[in-house]
Amino acid sequence: MPQMSIKMSDESKAVIAQHVRRPAELMTAMRAALKQGLEEIAAHLQSNYLRGGSWREPRRGNTPLAVRTGSLMRSIQTRLDGPLSGFVGSANNKYARMLLGDQTVGITPKRANHLWIPLPDNMTGGGIAKMSPREAMSVRTSTGKRALRIFKSKKGNLVAFMPGKVVDDKVGRQMGLVRGSGTSVSAGRHKRGEFKGRDKGQLLFMLKKFVVVEGTDALAKSVQDKAQRMTDLLNEAINKVAAGGGGDN
Repeated sequence: MPQMSIKMSDESKAVIAQHVRRPAELMTAMRAALKQGLEEIAAHLQSNYLRGGSWREPRRGNTPLAVRTGSLMRSIQTRLDGPLSGFVGSANNKYARMLLGDQTVGITPKRANHLWIPLPDNMTGGGIAKMSPREAMSVRTSTGKRALRIFKSKKGNLVAFMPGKVVDDKVGRQMGLVRGSGTSVSAGRHKRGEFKGRDKGQLLFMLKKFVVVEGTDALAKSVQDKAQRMTDLLNEAINKVAAGGGGDN
């Protein structure tokens, strides 16, 4: 009986092999695109919402924020947590979640009677507190008494006042609070103006039993800003694999 042998050409075998590999290549390409998109969102968040502001201005939920210690910036991370899913944000950082979200959160002290909020006199140019409450409370006068004074201001706020001024040089020992010595040296009294007769010094803290932190919604805004870019990256990955370009992007 007549017989006809039929087999695939080498070219056909190559095409089939390419289609067999395509799902894996597509997955690899899309994961790479997703990872890149998440990293671009994180960079956009850090550059446009978490830096550039002034710590001297009330935030009230507005952006950009001011960089102080940099801990918020460093807490931002991205991660793929599934075959085609991932996240961008700040994990295990309650303060970051409050700032990056859109909620208004009330904060009360846990181990003290008040929250000690640093005031401009007690802050560096970058907005970092010069003295902690513990450090301020440990400063003594020349007679051994606690130097820090706590009283209610004319506006009704409870404030912590330190007589003298923090200085580093030896001459300053006759001018104000000597850094590292733990002793407060009088800086004298005001001779004129509304503070005439009062001790010279610095307002270090405002004491509050309750403060409100307004979220900026910066994370959601960053994702929204980059939504089209993420779509473009995924489409580019799909089209590249469909065109036989592989998943090496």
